[in-house]
Amino acid sequence: DKASWTNESDLQTRIAVNGQTGKAAALFLEAGKKDYTRTLDAYPPPQMSDECTMYSTPVPVEYKKSPFLFKMFNIDEVLGKPRSKFRRLFDKKNSIKFRTFIALCVHIILAIALSTYLIFFHVDSSVKELMDSDIRIVIDSQEEFDQAIKTDGRIYALGEIRGTISVSDISLDDLEYRGNDKAEKVQKIKSHLDGDYVYIDFVSERLSEETVKEQDPFDAGEYVWVTRIVAEPYAYLDFYDTFSFYGHEFPNTESLMHSVYDHMESTFIDGKAKEHVISAVYLPDRQAMWLDFTVSKGQIDLSKVTIHSTNSSFDYTAREASGDTSPLYIIGGSFLIAAISFAVTVAIQRKVSRFSRY
Repeated sequence: DKASWTNESDLQTRIAVNGQTGKAAALFLEAGKKDYTRTLDAYPPPQMSDECTMYSTPVPVEYKKSPFLFKMFNIDEVLGKPRSKFRRLFDKKNSIKFRTFIALCVHIILAIALSTYLIFFHVDSSVKELMDSDIRIVIDSQEEFDQAIKTDGRIYALGEIRGTISVSDISLDDLEYRGNDKAEKVQKIKSHLDGDYVYIDFVSERLSEETVKEQDPFDAGEYVWVTRIVAEPYAYLDFYDTFSFYGHEFPNTESLMHSVYDHMESTFIDGKAKEHVISAVYLPDRQAMWLDFTVSKGQIDLSKVTIHSTNSSFDYTAREASGDTSPLYIIGGSFLIAAISFAVTVAIQRKVSRFSRY
């Protein structure tokens, strides 16, 4: 454009050229006259490739460390365009937080729904079968136990088993032992077993070293050789006597104790390779156990007594059938499962989101 103070013509000319095709366009402006344009194709015509111009929304970036590390921003944030709060939740900057919040809400709702179903609607088949039977269930009540044995029938009773076996009164002379330090080992094992017991099984064992191949906990897919001490049973000597349950005496037998042998306590095996040691497996006094027995003609049938541990499926079934279970265990279990599922969901979500940036 020409300055207004010049004496030349007022005609103004503006020219634009397409740098890719070479085509030119001119706009002529003059006061008091009609504007007009002229176009001119390039000559000779340029050789065009198969490439084409692509149009996309500009993405503002801020370089953090040249030449590759940069941070992307939303174009509306840079231009300062106002948007609704709900729309801002879907911004790339906040989308991960929003999706995490939605996942948390979904898992909480699912945990509540699962707890409601398990507490009010779900009944295990074994529990339902026990509820429909004539078996009476007594839990930690002397009065209910005394009342239950007055009527014939089968009874499941939970209470403390009382034993009278004292380790100080036990002699281990009959326990086979290979070594010259038996008296020392007997004294050592007895010092760990104070009090009364319902059942004690002493085990004479020989220790040896065993080298096995195990997976390396610090390097997935790799294996290492590990040397550990292995106990080989050499001889057994068990002690049991009558036990009392709610003030009633019951005869003890090896088969009766064997039914809860896996749930008994045991002493720690302390020794080195090629050494002979003595350990013990025992059922201590005042241990909570289930007694399954039958009352016939007003008397307890001592030939049909069975013991069940509280750490078994029997305990769950009997408690559920008697209604002696707290819904807090179910709620806690449901929320624990939901928490694990939520953690896995968030981990996968963040991993997928990280790779989607590239």
